[in-house]
Amino acid sequence: MNILKKLQEKAKDLTILCVEDEQDLRESIVMFLKKFFKKVDSAEDGLQGLEKYKSNHYDIVLTDIQMPKMDGLELLKEIKRIHPDRQGIILSAFDHKEYLLKAIEVKVDHYITKPIDINLMAATLLSSAETLELRAELEQQREIIIHQSRTSAMSDMLLYISHHWRQPLNAVAVSIQSLSFAYELGKLNKEYLDKQIANSMEIIQNLSSSLDQFRSFFVADSQKNFNPFTAIDELVALLIDAFKSDEIDIKYSMKNKNEDKNKIEIKGDVNEFKQVVLAILSNSKDAINSVRKEKKNYKGRINFTFIDSDDSIEIVIEDNGGGINPEILNRVFDPFFTTYNIANKKGLGLYIANMIICKKMGGELKLKNEGKGLKVDIKLSKAASQSKQ
Repeated sequence: MNILKKLQEKAKDLTILCVEDEQDLRESIVMFLKKFFKKVDSAEDGLQGLEKYKSNHYDIVLTDIQMPKMDGLELLKEIKRIHPDRQGIILSAFDHKEYLLKAIEVKVDHYITKPIDINLMAATLLSSAETLELRAELEQQREIIIHQSRTSAMSDMLLYISHHWRQPLNAVAVSIQSLSFAYELGKLNKEYLDKQIANSMEIIQNLSSSLDQFRSFFVADSQKNFNPFTAIDELVALLIDAFKSDEIDIKYSMKNKNEDKNKIEIKGDVNEFKQVVLAILSNSKDAINSVRKEKKNYKGRINFTFIDSDDSIEIVIEDNGGGINPEILNRVFDPFFTTYNIANKKGLGLYIANMIICKKMGGELKLKNEGKGLKVDIKLSKAASQSKQ
């Protein structure tokens, strides 16, 4: 299959914008592009091109460098700022070092010199189309891995739920048995009965609420704003009994409080965010229990510190689980890499956490050994309505 036929196949569902101030050349290029692409638009200068891009979000932008109002490099710089994954191709009669260096800085994907060789342009467009196809496949694979990871996290959550339910169920059992004892002793009156019923119903309502939270953990919430403090509180409420049984204390603190923490929102899937925190807490729990094998009666500690700034929220999670071997610290975000020699540890927790925080939510996730354990630093931008301009 020659290049033109390949391009026709790969570009049939793609959109492209041609930005060129020379009318004749622009019209010739557009005519050529329409043979291959699903949608082709054009603009006569960088400023017009940027306005069209903001409305249409083209897959590929093919642009001249020197144009009035806004040059091609500035145009691609703005486009890459909005969508870093878009393909940007420069057309220019200049191949000076200054232009080439700036093109590298802007992260231009391809550079074609004038006069244009049609075969070369076709090959370049094919390369961009194949790159976009590969990125789409990788993104699909990421989504599959995240889904699989969430499913595998169910076993951990079920374990935590069993701890969370054990004591309340025991309380209900005691309440029911006490009715029989009260009857046998002749002390079963309406006041006593109403009190036991009320206590039992309150416990059952709390258990029902925990079931709702457990169910929502595995349901995609799409891209909505959510409060990170509430999300963590809801998750920890499900985990706390299991951590207490392992003598691990979880505490919170807030720094640089600029506003009511309950009003702070970040954008993303709240359940994916909980999945990240669950992975971190589970790793901390395993690490602390590992230390306890050598140090009996070792008191586990996990501290959450929330650092509020004008346009972001930083969530610092620290434990006293001994940290990670410095020789492998830089590999913990690799898929299927685990610091634990345990059969059910698949090594996807921190890889997924990094993917969700950095790739999907546009934040930062950093790990380092500090004090007696590991320090995890999550930084996320506030939702647009929350950021102070």
